[in-house]
Amino acid sequence: MYPLALLPVVGDDLEKMDSRTALRYQNTFMKNALIRGLNNVYEYAGSIVDGKHKSFKEFMEYNQVVREMIQLHIDGDNLFFTTPGPNKITIDRILGGAWTSNPHRIKLKDQLNSWDKRVESWSKKPDTYRGSELRSLLDGMQDLVVKGLIELIHSVKPELLAKNFSAEEMQAMIDDNIAWLATKGNVLLLLPFCTSHHDRSTSKFWPSIAPEGLKAIPDMTKENSSVWSLAPFHPVKFTKNPKV
Repeated sequence: MYPLALLPVVGDDLEKMDSRTALRYQNTFMKNALIRGLNNVYEYAGSIVDGKHKSFKEFMEYNQVVREMIQLHIDGDNLFFTTPGPNKITIDRILGGAWTSNPHRIKLKDQLNSWDKRVESWSKKPDTYRGSELRSLLDGMQDLVVKGLIELIHSVKPELLAKNFSAEEMQAMIDDNIAWLATKGNVLLLLPFCTSHHDRSTSKFWPSIAPEGLKAIPDMTKENSSVWSLAPFHPVKFTKNPKV
């Protein structure tokens, strides 16, 4: 049932932590950002109930942003957990097939495609949109999100990783995955999504963005500021956004 519960985090600087321990929290912070996005869409679907709402267009665009970020994260997880490390062993194998043997992630991908098509249809024909239908769609995704994406966190145990990777090897794998996300994802969405869906009171260190990246976020969000105004937090100021 929505709102989905957030995962526990730590306020420490992950860059100063052993990477085999930090991996779990790197994943947790990102998954919490995705959870906040889903919870936010679900909540707004209760007030943006039809296509006549003044923020309908922006809400449909926000739906697509959240959906795209979830899909990107799934693709990134798939690459990270199934790509052999320096020892020629995949993290998925170390974790007992927690990723590849999970049937829920495949079904989740199908649901994300359905969400994409529905939003595209509603955007073209606003009179067909109903907030109740959007909520029903998200209700149908709930178990898949929890079991196919969120619960993976519980399998990422530092002691298992430490038996197979050095801290340096794991850090290199994490860095490669972050670089992949920045390359394959739309960085104009990825950076402001992370800053606008993270509660700074839980950690001032995440997301770890280079100074030049932070300086670029105002320009990234300028043209579609009305879309980012629907996010839980302001992407630049990090303050809570008022509800529209």
